[in-house]
Amino acid sequence: MNPMAIHASSIAMNRPRERFHHDGTAPARFTTAEFLRMADLGAFEDMTVELDHGELVRMNPPHGGHGAMQAQVIAVLSQGMTGSGLTLSGEVGIMLGTDTVRAVDAALVAGAIEETGLLQPEQVRLAIEISDSTLDRDLGEKLRDYAAAGIAHYWVVDVKARVVHVMAAPGGEAYDERTVVRFGEPLALPGGGTVVLG
Repeated sequence: MNPMAIHASSIAMNRPRERFHHDGTAPARFTTAEFLRMADLGAFEDMTVELDHGELVRMNPPHGGHGAMQAQVIAVLSQGMTGSGLTLSGEVGIMLGTDTVRAVDAALVAGAIEETGLLQPEQVRLAIEISDSTLDRDLGEKLRDYAAAGIAHYWVVDVKARVVHVMAAPGGEAYDERTVVRFGEPLALPGGGTVVLG
């Protein structure tokens, strides 16, 4: 599979711009396999697209504040995860069933990350979304999808409020443990260690 095609479908997402409809009356539905095939053929080379329960959703490009915070998150994670046995990734797609592919801005992953393809939920120890304009979506539908897939830890970094919503212990479509950590306070990493954003 073409790594560039996969990258085009799984780079960091921001606010949804539009949903693709074939005639304006009902959405076309696709499977994850069809989505990956379209990406492999170059269908999404000039756009950022996510597969949301069978629907293709085109995303707006991230804002500058989003990119700056993503860089900070990756920098502090790379220092704090030393010796954890986990692998750090930025801008990666996760396959969440037969009709959904979500993208995260950063992730800590068990084991190596393949050059092509998407992550499986059982590989992801921590999924992180950077939220400067997508808080409702990140704490709503994305949270439900990650919890339902069993992703153990999920953080939403709220750039405007300068807090991190920290979720753990997925059960059904929710997380049983939820806390809010202010920038400047320590965040515990899965596998040990702490990091501080700010």
